[in-house]
Amino acid sequence: MIVEERLTYDTNVDTKGFEKGLEDIEKSLDKVMKKVISGITKVVKKISEIGKEAVKSYADLEQNMGNIETLFKSSSDKVIQNANNAYKTAGMSANDYMKTVTTFSTELLQSLGGDTEKTAEMVNVAIIDMADNANKMGTSMETIQSTYKEFAKQNYSMLDNLKLGYGRNSRRDATFA
Repeated sequence: MIVEERLTYDTNVDTKGFEKGLEDIEKSLDKVMKKVISGITKVVKKISEIGKEAVKSYADLEQNMGNIETLFKSSSDKVIQNANNAYKTAGMSANDYMKTVTTFSTELLQSLGGDTEKTAEMVNVAIIDMADNANKMGTSMETIQSTYKEFAKQNYSMLDNLKLGYGRNSRRDATFA
């Protein structure tokens, strides 16, 4: 007697769970990709802003250097050298240094009879004093610049605003006279 045994396999696979799993993965990937794309967009935007700021800073530098060269002629290299060291001596950028110099150097040049070398020296002393005053006394840089502008015109009345002891008979007065 031969007994035949048969096994029957049901090969129908229920893929509902598998398909749902794939959908969940796809949704998760969509969320991740959206976050990645959003992050990349933010990075690109920041890089663009940095690029724009770099171009603006360079343009400002060129403008400031042109102003210094016009005002100080043969002594402009000295002023530019001082500007390049301003981060150490006055705690400011070269651009800020040169911009500040141009706010009052015309008057100082006139007071010193057009002596660009002497003016370059005095401007550096003034900038360092301005920075010291702003840092130690908390005086706004705008007030200090305005005062020094008047000082350069030999109008000493505004120096009382700085409380530095400037006056007609002070040691510093003699330095700038």
